Amino acid sequence: MTSQYKGVSWNSACSKWVAVLWDRELKRARHIGSYESEEDAARAYDKEALRMLGPEAGLNFRESECRAGTSWLSLPLLHVGKHLTH
Repeated sequence: MTSQYKGVSWNSACSKWVAVLWDRELKRARHIGSYESEEDAARAYDKEALRMLGPEAGLNFRESECRAGTSWLSLPLLHVGKHLTH
């Protein structure tokens, strides 16, 4: 299944949406977490992209929505630090 959001894909093995961000320093994908909803995964991606890349981050949602929408800011960033290889 394809996601409409950047950095989000469906993992059929665990039946969840997975957020992944490319780590420029390590030159590999960084697993952000697995989420029940596609939108939660996209918001987690945005949160981590802002943290890692700052204002140059390409986001799924407008930055103002990311900063103002506090409900999703509490989403856990699961498995941060574990890396996927291609």
